[in-house]
Amino acid sequence: MIRRTAIFSLGHRSGLAATMLAVATLAACSSPSSPGSDVVASANGVELSGERLQSLVPATVGAANGAASRSAMTQWLQVAAVGHDMSTVTDAATLESEAAAAALELAAPFLRAAGDAYATGFEGSPKVCLGAVPIAAETDPNEVIEAMTSGLSLADAATKYSADPAFVQSGGVLTFQDGSTCVDPTQLNPDVVTQMGGAGPGEPVLVQLGAGQAIVVIRAFDTLTPAEQLSISPEVQQQVAAEFNAQLGTAEIFVDKRFGRWEPASASVVALVVE
Repeated sequence: MIRRTAIFSLGHRSGLAATMLAVATLAACSSPSSPGSDVVASANGVELSGERLQSLVPATVGAANGAASRSAMTQWLQVAAVGHDMSTVTDAATLESEAAAAALELAAPFLRAAGDAYATGFEGSPKVCLGAVPIAAETDPNEVIEAMTSGLSLADAATKYSADPAFVQSGGVLTFQDGSTCVDPTQLNPDVVTQMGGAGPGEPVLVQLGAGQAIVVIRAFDTLTPAEQLSISPEVQQQVAAEFNAQLGTAEIFVDKRFGRWEPASASVVALVVE
C-alpha cells in the first residue's frame, strides 16, 4: 500500500515540512511498554519526558490541549527518529527550528541537483524565486544595479532604494498572491521574462512595470531559505521524502497510551479514541 505522510508535520503551525510530502511504504516499529516512569515517548532510545513535552506546546494553546500535545509529540518523534540532536529542544520555538535543521540535514545530499537546475533560471528551472526593488522615477537604476552587482544584498538594496515600504519590510522578496515566494516561470508575466532576457540568478535587471519600474533579480540559490531550496525541484522533494521514510520506517517508536498511539500510515501520534 502506498501512503502519503507529511515530513516533520507541524500540525496547524507552518514550517519546512509543509513543503514536502512523502510516499511512505514502510511502517515504523512501536515499543509495547513504557521505557521509563516519566517518559511519554521515545524514538530509537531518545526519550521525551512529560515535563519536556509540556514545554513544547505553545503557551498560547496550553499543555492541556490533547491535540496540541500530540502535534508537538509527533514533530519531536519525527525529528528524533532521523538521528537529529534533540538536546537543545526545550520549547516550541526550538523544536520548530530543529525540525527545519533536521529536514535540511536530510536534504543536503540532494540539494546540489536542485541548485544546478535553479542555475538555468527561466530557461530550465522548475521554479524561480524573485526579488524586486521598486524604484522612484528620480532614482538612477544603474546605481542600484551597480550596487547590487558589487555585493549589496537584496534586503539592503530594498532598504536603501525601494519606493514601496512593503518591499523594505520583506527584504525585497517578492511574494505571490498564493503566499508563495517561488513560482513556475511559465506563470510569470511574459513581458517580465522578456525584459529580463537570459539573466541568471543574482543578476539584477531593470524592468518596466506599467507606469513604474523595478530592479528585479532571480534570487541566488544560496540566499534562499531551506524551504525555498527544497521547493525548486519535485524530484529532490521525492528523494528527501524517500530518505525520510527509509529512516522513519526502521525507527523504534514508543508513545505512552495516555497520549495516544503512533500511526505509521500518517507518521503521527493519533488519539486512541475519537475526541
